[in-house]
Parts: sequence; structure tokens; C-alpha cells
Amino acid sequence: MLTLFSIPKPFRGHIGIIQRNAIKSWTLLHPACEITLFGNEKGTTEVAAEFGVRHIPEVLCNEFGTPLVNSAFDMAQNISRHKLVAYINTDIILMSDFMEAIRQIKAGSFLMVGQRWDVELKKRWDFTQPDWEERLRLFISEKGTLHPSTGIDYFVFPKGLFKKLPPFVIGRAGWDNWLLYRARTLGVKVIDATPVVMVVHQNHDYSHIPRGIPGTWEGPESEYNRKLIGCSEKFFAINDAATYILTPNNLLKSPVYLAQQGKFKEAEEKLKEILALRIDKDRYEIFISLGSVYFKQGRQKEAKKKFKKALSLAKTDCEKARSYYNLGSVLKQEGLMEEAKEIFERVINLSPLERKDFIGGAHFHLGCIYRSLGESEGAKREFETCLKLIPDHKMAKEYLEAFKRIDHRQNAEENFKES
Repeated sequence: MLTLFSIPKPFRGHIGIIQRNAIKSWTLLHPACEITLFGNEKGTTEVAAEFGVRHIPEVLCNEFGTPLVNSAFDMAQNISRHKLVAYINTDIILMSDFMEAIRQIKAGSFLMVGQRWDVELKKRWDFTQPDWEERLRLFISEKGTLHPSTGIDYFVFPKGLFKKLPPFVIGRAGWDNWLLYRARTLGVKVIDATPVVMVVHQNHDYSHIPRGIPGTWEGPESEYNRKLIGCSEKFFAINDAATYILTPNNLLKSPVYLAQQGKFKEAEEKLKEILALRIDKDRYEIFISLGSVYFKQGRQKEAKKKFKKALSLAKTDCEKARSYYNLGSVLKQEGLMEEAKEIFERVINLSPLERKDFIGGAHFHLGCIYRSLGESEGAKREFETCLKLIPDHKMAKEYLEAFKRIDHRQNAEENFKES
């Protein structure tokens, strides 16, 4: 029925433990999956033999030795014995609901994705007990956190769907978000399975990457991925990309997708239908995404309502920062500059350091606010800070250049008067 493929990190220390947990869970899926591990990281040969799965060490890498996405995707689709294939990160534990969700999908051409649940798991899980899955679900419900829809850890699709992908670097910024964009351009159903599939991400450090977590978003490899992506319009989150949502009963059209098409009444009806099913896992993301669509349509009142609802559902500082960021954008659009200023300052204080998009964007908005208030020095300071965090921010550059021209003209006029 399904071929799973993955590109493991080195099997050492804690990462070795959690990757063994993940692979073991895959071997317990029913019907049994064909499993392929790509790459030659330390321990992969031995672990593949331990679990009786296929190992293909030959995968194309960049000059830093990091595997390339297109190489693994091409080989996996070429050698798969099944019509369906799935890429999955090697720190993800799967349970029976994963295969049940796939069986529920009748579409010929589709991409199934979903949000993950983050949890701290320090040791090998006991898969020998018949209730291992029930115990894990209880553990996640008590200790786990639903990850934002910007992170995508698995892709299920028909063999041959993703051909000739760009040579993205695995484990670095953006390639997974771009793959959602590609699916949308191909016109296939993008199905969000979050409400019915609990995939478990075992938290880990990033010692396998130079500079740790910042190395996943910064440095030459991440910059290389961003250049391949080209523009932010090709960077999709799950809720932005999904055209359908998989529920316990059927496929529902995504309210966000309907709103993107301008079908606001139908979007509201679908949202109510989803909420009536008491699918609470992704409510935050739905309200954020709907608010964003309304904002782009100029429907500020409705956008503000959705963002405030999302804020009430936010559980982490990052989610709160994202909600405030969107609220601040609405307030700025409405001309409520002092209120917007306070909101964007909250964004800066709440955002994790690695979220330079939030922090840099907030500084840009503050620059615009100071500019509208006639406080040019404050505006310059904020635009300069924005560019330190987001060097290619076009509007911040343009505003600073405009200030430089004004300063140059004023200096010339003063020199003329003195002469």
C-alpha cells in the first residue's frame, strides 16, 4: 500500500534513541509498509539491518555533505513497489491512525500533510506492550504541544507526483513549505490530516547542524534554499495550502481555501461545521489563516475578530506573537497608530530569537508607524533594525533610501543658505 522513505541523522546519543523509536513505529504499521532509509550517516547501515528495512547509502549531497531532497525523492519514487509513497522525517513516531487516514482518501491525485505534536521523549519507548499506542496518546495529551502549521514533517502522495524537484538541501529552511506550493500549482488536492492523525515529533537538539537551531534558518545552505524558492509567495504553511481537511467522517473543503477564493459565506459555514465536530487541534491555525485572508480582502473588522479569537487560543509565546503581529497589522491599517505601536512592541518581546521574520517584520511596521507620526529618527532606527534581521526586505530599503534623499536635499539647502 505505501512506501515510506527518510533521510536519517547520525545514530548517536539522544538522536539515535528517538530515530530508533520512529523507525520501530513504522515497522508496526498495518498493512506493512516498504521502508527505505537514504544516506550514509553513522549507524544507518546497522539500524537498517536491525529493523529489516532497505538502506540506500548513495544519495546526492552538496559540498557540505548534506543530502539533497530531489535525489532522495527521485530514487524513492523510482524503486517503490507501491503506488503511494511518503517522505517522513526520522524523528516522527507514527500510529495506526496514519494508515487509516490514507485509506480514507479516495482522490486519485493528492498530497496528504499534517501538523505534528512536539514532546520531550528521552528514552526508548516500550513497543512490546499491546497498549503502547494508547499510552503514547495519553502521554502526548498530557505533555505534548501542537506545532504551528509552518512545519511539515511528512508528505503522502502518489508515486510520480513530484518529479524533477529543485536540489533543495534537506533539513534547512523552506523546502517543505515550497513543496506545498508545488502541489497547489499542480492542481492536486492538498489534504490536511491534522484532525485525524497524531504524528509525534520527539524534540531534540540540533548538534548535527553547524550553529545548532540558527543553522536551520541561517548560513549558506539555508540561503541557498531561499534562493531556489525565489519569493515569499511560494512559502506555504499547511493551513495556507490545504484545499481539504480530513475529518473522522469525510473530506471537507478547507474554510481558508474557500476564503482565498472569495467564498466567505461558504468558508464561515465550513468553519462552523469543523468546530461542531469538536476538532480542536487546529482551531488556532484556522482562525489565524482566515483572519489573514480577510485582511488581504480589506475586511478589517472580520480579520480583527479572527485574530482576537486566535489570540485567545494561543498556547505558546510564538503563537501569541503571531496573533499580535496580525492584530497590529489591522490596527495600523485602521490608522490606530499608538495602539499598533504597543502591539508590535509586544511581538518583539514575545517572539523566539530564531523567528527573525516576526521580529524584523515588527520593526518594519514600527518604522512605518514612526514615519506616519513624523518621527523620522525613530523610523530610520526601526528600518535599519529590520534590515539587520531581514537583509532583503525591499520596503525597508526603499524607505531608508527615501530618508537619505530627504537628508541630502536638506543638507544641500542648508549649505546653500550658509554660502
